[in-house]
Amino acid sequence: MALEPYFDTIQNMMLNGSTYEDISSTLVSMGLENSGSVSNIKHFCKKFGLRKKGMVSNAQLEAAVVKAVQETGPTYGRRMMAGYLASKGVHASQQRVAAALRVSQLSNHEARSQGLRNLNPLPYHAAYMGHKMHIDQNEKMIMFGVTYVMAIDGYSGKVVGHSIMPIKNNLTIYDEVYKRVCATTFTTELNWLLCSGETKRGPKSSTH
Repeated sequence: MALEPYFDTIQNMMLNGSTYEDISSTLVSMGLENSGSVSNIKHFCKKFGLRKKGMVSNAQLEAAVVKAVQETGPTYGRRMMAGYLASKGVHASQQRVAAALRVSQLSNHEARSQGLRNLNPLPYHAAYMGHKMHIDQNEKMIMFGVTYVMAIDGYSGKVVGHSIMPIKNNLTIYDEVYKRVCATTFTTELNWLLCSGETKRGPKSSTH
């Protein structure tokens, strides 16, 4: 017996996260001992494009892998990449992730097999203004009573804070640079979130 009359049942179970084995057991209990096998259900789902809730197509997965590689670098294999994608809400098996890595990142895939994973060259990535802040100091003129401290935003590359003091003073740096920059970037990020409608993400700052 064909499975087409049970399309709605199979679709609903897939959307609810049921496994192929669960669907097979349900169909067998409905009298489909022959056509309700796991292999027939897999073929049926592939034919009609039925996927589990949260699963993505191969094209969507490859696009997500390309974006993830830009954020993490070329060293992630199938296991690390599958976990990273899952943290972003993209769920796929390690086998599918491995296939997507081979298709979209063949040179990186070959390089990893030659030991590239041992280098771990993570690319720099700042998602938005205020995500990362870098503070450095210049003491070349300390003999003249001048110490210069500057803060640069990692996303825009702009100078967002600075202070001059006779000698390095952590309290002064905190009050005049770090705290002031955090207040400014928080306001900037909050305005951006309100304008874009992405109110779920909060600003975070990390110093390096």
